[in-house]
Amino acid sequence: MKKYLIALSILFMTSASIAEDVAGEALNVISEKISEFEKIFIELTDQVRSNEEGNIFYQVAKDREQENTYVVLEHYNDQDSVDAHGKSDHFRAAGAKIGTCLDGAPIIKYLDSVK
Repeated sequence: MKKYLIALSILFMTSASIAEDVAGEALNVISEKISEFEKIFIELTDQVRSNEEGNIFYQVAKDREQENTYVVLEHYNDQDSVDAHGKSDHFRAAGAKIGTCLDGAPIIKYLDSVK
C-alpha cells in the first residue's frame, strides 16, 4: 500500500510547480462504515475547497487494488496552509467522525514539491 500511495503522491506532486506542501493519506475503512465515511469526506472536501484559500487540491479516492482502502491527496501553498487546515473547525469536526469509520491508524506521507 505504501508504494501505491507514494506513487500517487509523486504523480500528483509533479503536476504542480508552484505549491510547497503535498500530503497523501491511506485510510482503511470498516466495511460497514463505507457509506458513512464517503458522506463525511464529500462534505469535508466541499468545506476545504470553499474555505481554505491555501488549499490547491483536496480529493479522496477509493483504491482499486486494496478493498476498503481510500487515499486522500492534499496540496497546499505552504506549511501555514497545512497548519490552518488541521486547525479548521470543519476539519476537526470531520476528523472526529472519520475516526469512528477507520480500521486502524492512517498512513500519512508528507512531501515537498519539486520546483
